[in-house]
Amino acid sequence: MLALLSIAPGRYWVIANVGASQPSHLADPTLAQIQDIVQRRGSGHLGVNDPVWLSGFRFNAPAGSGAGGPSHGQPGDQLDGQG
Repeated sequence: MLALLSIAPGRYWVIANVGASQPSHLADPTLAQIQDIVQRRGSGHLGVNDPVWLSGFRFNAPAGSGAGGPSHGQPGDQLDGQG
């Protein structure tokens, strides 16, 4: 999954799942990792530069919530974002 959300002229929030992860603390992604994800999953014509903030986070759904369908991440999926 890759989502690019416009937050200001020329600024986007980049959200991408990177698979399930066990550590309770997620390492912040590097600009190189974000660039790689955008190049592999995007149109190939997108560039990423001048990040304001890079952070890893985890999406958690309550047990038995029914989450996990096409529009939901799997519980415990790690996501990386840049804004």
